[in-house]
Amino acid sequence: MLAEHEKLAREASEANEDYHGYLLRLSELELAARSTNALANRIKLASFPLMKELADFDFTLAPTVSKPRVLELARCQWIEQHHTAGLIGNSGTGKPRPT
Repeated sequence: MLAEHEKLAREASEANEDYHGYLLRLSELELAARSTNALANRIKLASFPLMKELADFDFTLAPTVSKPRVLELARCQWIEQHHTAGLIGNSGTGKPRPT
């Protein structure tokens, strides 16, 4: 809150925002920052070897993994459609048969 209060106060003043709106936005920023920090701390405590993202995955090293299918699953529409997804395979080898 300390880092953002002046900037938000200035914006609230320029927009004729009331004090409650200013406090709400300031509190929302604080909650978002705490959530982000908590997630980072949980990842750190989990002692994962390193952070990996799907964008970094080299599909040429796992030719049996269907890139279009993986990217489709990554959009998570299957969750909204109440379907399940099972990724089967040994650890570290990629999962060749998403269902």
